[in-house]
Amino acid sequence: MTATTNDPRAAEYRAAGGFASSISTTIARHPEWWTVGLCLVAWSALIASNMGSSGGVFCGSLHRATALDGPVWTAGLGEWSLMVAAMMLPLVIAPVRRAARASLWRRRHRAIAEFLVGYGLIWTLFGGAALVILALYQPTPPWAPVAVFAIAALWELSPAKRRALSLCHRTIPLRPTGWRADFDCLRYGALQGRSCCSSCWVMMLGSTLTPQPLLAMAGIAGLCAVQRYRPRRRQYFEALALGAGALACAIAALA
Repeated sequence: MTATTNDPRAAEYRAAGGFASSISTTIARHPEWWTVGLCLVAWSALIASNMGSSGGVFCGSLHRATALDGPVWTAGLGEWSLMVAAMMLPLVIAPVRRAARASLWRRRHRAIAEFLVGYGLIWTLFGGAALVILALYQPTPPWAPVAVFAIAALWELSPAKRRALSLCHRTIPLRPTGWRADFDCLRYGALQGRSCCSSCWVMMLGSTLTPQPLLAMAGIAGLCAVQRYRPRRRQYFEALALGAGALACAIAALA
């Protein structure tokens, strides 16, 4: 017969051990957890950096600079990277999980890191080009965000947008070991980045030009999440929301 005890300290010890074991098991089964952590850190950094700021998220200081202003351009690119991490990483949780599970257990976090490098590279190239273009056309016209959000609303209704969104769900074979596995994870991330950039580029530009960048970022991140996780529907809701954003920017420009 097994001896039993009513010692409350023993019960607390077993409960604490069970809770810790549950957390460890959850972390082990979901290696993509630190991708979500990066997203939360990026949002926190953006909120902190924009407290009391009146400019755009990554081009507020760029409005007073030229394309040859290296420090400002570098700072803008860093803030653009934070925007991408905050808004886009929640959209690639499933591909990140797939990259991890297709790799050997010992290299699953390495596979995630390689995927994120490939994904971020595409967005960084796009952001760098956008920064240069914005710097060349200074000062930015007050109607620029209105035009960008209007274009974004029309883009949502186009067949090209639907094709780009469908490509966000494609996968490729991933080899489990060796340098080919590293290459596959980088390539997979780059392909996902290209698809996301093709789908969301106008909305991302709009969020950089609006006078209320954090509010625009939160709204656009929500729209992108709806698109990614509910792809089988018409795009009228997003078009109307972006049209409302263009109207709000027009009212702000007239004020």
